[in-house]
Amino acid sequence: MTKIKCTGRDHTFFLNVENVHTALKINLAVKIERISKLIQESKASKKDFTNTLHATDIVKVSQEHFRYLTFWNFRERVTNNSFKCKKLEGHLTNLCLLYGLQSLKQDTSACYESGYFAVGTPFSTFMNDAFKHLLKEIRPYAISLIEGYGISDEVIMSAIGNSYGDIYETHLRWAKDSKLNHTKLGDSIPDGYMENVMTLRGKM
Repeated sequence: MTKIKCTGRDHTFFLNVENVHTALKINLAVKIERISKLIQESKASKKDFTNTLHATDIVKVSQEHFRYLTFWNFRERVTNNSFKCKKLEGHLTNLCLLYGLQSLKQDTSACYESGYFAVGTPFSTFMNDAFKHLLKEIRPYAISLIEGYGISDEVIMSAIGNSYGDIYETHLRWAKDSKLNHTKLGDSIPDGYMENVMTLRGKM
């Protein structure tokens, strides 16, 4: 049990980078402690423990650890740099918060287990509301932010922010080239529809 208690009373609590960082840190620390305790108490070999008995637990904690480190590095760059453009600092802070909340929302069980989140308090709702708020703030600048990183089209795999700027034309071309439009019968009739669905008409 942690002595630290979450004092959030609405979504604005999760619009603070340090508050999100604290929640992520506690959530991860509890899970690492749980795995460490299992290792100490287990009489199984290291190989059996890692590959058989607790493989999924270790993978989940490892993935969460990577997400935490990514957030931590992002946070360090945003909070410890003096940006000449305060608007850019605000956008990057919002992106950092968005990533942190997305990571935290995947599993907050350890926050409740540790007592950091009080049972009965709608922290999930607070996080969702904060997430929606951030999306609303980021949306008008999303294309500019994506294009600002200079990510190649092969990596981004999205019409938004591509090097040509033809968002709507690209989406239309992708829709036309969809495998659903290239069936044996054409006219967007999926393969197998006539044999498996049409034969049921009148029998239902």
